[in-house]
Amino acid sequence: MLALLDMAEARAQPGMDYPSVEARSLALFRKADWKALTGYGRQALAAGVDYLNLRLRLGYAAFASGDYATAIVHYEKALGFDSYNETARYHMHYARRYLGQHEISTAEAERLPSEMLRREGLMTPGVTLIGAEFSYKSSLVDIRNNPAYGHLTLGHRVSHRLHLQHAITNYSQRISEPLLTGLANNTNIIIGQTGLWNRAAFNIDRRWQALAVYQYQNSSFGSLVYHHHVLMLGGKYYGSRIALQGDVVLARMLDTGLVQAELTLHAYPLGNQDLYGITTLTARDGPGSPFLVRQVLGAKVSKGAWLEAYATIGSFRNYVEADGLYLYNAIDTDRLKAGATAYLQLPRSILLHLGYTFEDRQLYGRTIHFFQHSFTGGITWRH
Repeated sequence: MLALLDMAEARAQPGMDYPSVEARSLALFRKADWKALTGYGRQALAAGVDYLNLRLRLGYAAFASGDYATAIVHYEKALGFDSYNETARYHMHYARRYLGQHEISTAEAERLPSEMLRREGLMTPGVTLIGAEFSYKSSLVDIRNNPAYGHLTLGHRVSHRLHLQHAITNYSQRISEPLLTGLANNTNIIIGQTGLWNRAAFNIDRRWQALAVYQYQNSSFGSLVYHHHVLMLGGKYYGSRIALQGDVVLARMLDTGLVQAELTLHAYPLGNQDLYGITTLTARDGPGSPFLVRQVLGAKVSKGAWLEAYATIGSFRNYVEADGLYLYNAIDTDRLKAGATAYLQLPRSILLHLGYTFEDRQLYGRTIHFFQHSFTGGITWRH
């Protein structure tokens, strides 16, 4: 009843009819007074005055203010009035990009003019990502030498709906494990893993996306050779201030089966990437905890620089992370993993990152713990 009374009062306010709202909102738009336009538009919408140009102006006011989530809401409403509106689709595309949602952003490109797509570099097919990452790990225990990991990544847009990514991965380490009595030369076990990771994302519409990932790894463990297979199938929903992904992983690593189900929530409370959080809940049937929680918190600390902190709570062996890219299949149990990463945006769409990860690990077949420190660096170009 109170809401209806408020609406009735708003409707009764002078200057809250279409001609008045059109004139006032246009004047504020031309003055680029985004704060006043946002407040006035909120009053007009509460009074029941809602039409295409008002939503376009409110969308641009939010976009120009850096509130991309609110801009998406207004532009979606504008497309409800005119589903072919180029202005709404164009700014929806960039609002998604500025939220870091590059793949789903091209869902708006299908109905844009070819001339605009060519100008913005959105013609298909096209290379969208080239990246490299290297990690050096320090294991503070004599029977585990320091491992190294690296990958090279390539992403490309097949169409405005279909995006593919590929990566070549490599991991190497030398260990000693006297408890592996069935393995020849168990005091000098050389581990080498080379993998090929493939990921496909298909935009069903502007909010829904289907995901499929497959990774194959050839793994040598001393005199033994293993073939690892990882399949992930899932879907992702993109709202305005949140994105929600659910997926299932079926894997075989070290001749052991793994089933893993995940639910991941991305949240943008300020409507942009100045502050964000990523929470992943994992249920699994592998060695270690049946449930894991991974939490990421990120914030913009200066122009072009972000800082992330993250932690994985729960113990695990045979665990898959980051859409099947990272495989944790060591014989030692990981009891806690936490760290931080700094990101620096450079000109020409180049992103650098430097990270540190701390791991509390338990030696195979023992109750002895040891610490592992990882230092990671990477560079990514993204179109």
